[in-house]
Amino acid sequence: MSIASLEWKIYNCPYTNSDECNGRLNCQPIAGYGSTHPKFLVLGINPALRKEVWRFCKSQKELQEKYYEECMRTGKYGYGTLLTKLRDQIPDFDIPENVYLSDIVKCPTKFGLPSPQMIEKCRTAYLQNTIELLKPKIIIAFGQTTANQLRRFQNQSFRVIAVDHPSQVADVDRIFKEIKNKLEQIDNLTIQSKPTDILAKNESFQLQEGNRG
Repeated sequence: MSIASLEWKIYNCPYTNSDECNGRLNCQPIAGYGSTHPKFLVLGINPALRKEVWRFCKSQKELQEKYYEECMRTGKYGYGTLLTKLRDQIPDFDIPENVYLSDIVKCPTKFGLPSPQMIEKCRTAYLQNTIELLKPKIIIAFGQTTANQLRRFQNQSFRVIAVDHPSQVADVDRIFKEIKNKLEQIDNLTIQSKPTDILAKNESFQLQEGNRG
């Protein structure tokens, strides 16, 4: 399976009427947007409502472009301020050339955080395949809910940078500095060790208990 095939499968998700997904809004599931071979995978919790743009998209391409536009928007549901700072100041963080934007749950939900059943359905159906196909070196996890799901993966070659969700933090500069400092730690490890040794160790950063999704 290719990432394009998985994106198409998510776009036509067969589980939207399942019991696990009864908290979703009546709109199209969103796979994500970005490079097919990214260094960075940025994961949020769910796509949120974000102006309801996806209810009116006529194609998968339009849906993904709208998703990208909304991710780059500033405000409560957009990551734009943080992603722009990362793009402008972090080497290799080129959007979309070297970054893939996505969420652990593929549909906006009615009641804020998605249910545990909905998270589990998306994780087993899509998240694991997404990570295996993209093979990112670094996953930036927004919020505790997202970071906790990545704990479920074993023997992976990616590293996790877990930070607060941008929608829950007034000062995104703090999140940017946390990400920047952890990336510098990764670079130091890479200089001191062979790349294959780094991947085999799978040394991810400790998840912060204070994070909130």
